[in-house]
Amino acid sequence: PREKYWFRSNSTKRPVSLTLEEGGEYYLRVDSVMTWGNRNNPGYSQFVRVRDHDIGEIEAAAASPLDLENVKDITKIDPALLSAGPK
Repeated sequence: PREKYWFRSNSTKRPVSLTLEEGGEYYLRVDSVMTWGNRNNPGYSQFVRVRDHDIGEIEAAAASPLDLENVKDITKIDPALLSAGPK
């Protein structure tokens, strides 16, 4: 539904908001960057970014699919959780 949704990675830093329109097609990109840590436990930071439609479409076309066991079905997520403000 048309609503403002919030997205974030497993990091609590900087949630991204996106206002969706009915029937729209949107692209989000998640980048994972290794941060300082130690050899046994390197740290990672993840960043969620909204992509312009044309750029996102090109990037998605060049991406390879994930194993199905690693894919989350977001249709099973309560939309109220996505539209709630960041915590």
